[in-house]
Amino acid sequence: MALLVSVTVAATAGACRGETGAPDDARPATRSLEPSALEGRIAFQSDRDGDADIYVMNADGSGLVQLTDHPAEDGYPVWSPDGTRIAFESKRDGPYQVYVMDADGSDLRPLTRGAPNSFNPAWAPDGERIVFTSDRDGSNELYTMRADGSDVRQITSGLGQYGIADWSPDGKRIAYTGNRYLGWNVYVMDADGSEDRRLTNGHGACRPDWSPDGQRLAYVSQEWDGKGDIGIM
Repeated sequence: MALLVSVTVAATAGACRGETGAPDDARPATRSLEPSALEGRIAFQSDRDGDADIYVMNADGSGLVQLTDHPAEDGYPVWSPDGTRIAFESKRDGPYQVYVMDADGSDLRPLTRGAPNSFNPAWAPDGERIVFTSDRDGSNELYTMRADGSDVRQITSGLGQYGIADWSPDGKRIAYTGNRYLGWNVYVMDADGSEDRRLTNGHGACRPDWSPDGQRLAYVSQEWDGKGDIGIM
């Protein structure tokens, strides 16, 4: 039986501050732990050796393996749905770019290139596409691409800034963080960027995460006490 692990570690205080911009200022105190549904392995980012690298371990904390070892920051690892690959963001070639590697750290290669920053990757549930944030047009927008880096499509445009996104389990929708000069809110749209709508009505909701059945969304909210709490809708 597949072991399903769902773990997220985040500094929720001020969690929606800095959703714009590259990860240097976007997640100063966040380390993500991303589960592999097939093996019960967890991928995570740690600076235990002095710079941020990517590690994997078993769900009980055993079997720790370091996958990347680079003086530049490697972070935000996300497993492919089949558990064979890990997408992540890195500054190893200058600006933040999205990379992918096999689950053992081999065959590491860039999916995005060039001067703009590209970061916050998230896999489609079929593993065929990846949604990510990029400032390639001057402001943070959401894009999708094939898992090999080809066929890049912009799916948000217009006023505002757009941050961390998450595919629905059926692959039909994408929930994401957006700031359209009304403060940070959670939005959802079809995977092609159509049928876009706002789900929260506050000034500090971000980082949506779908439930496995696609019926609910968990998110971070600063609406209640300004400190950063977990909400479900």
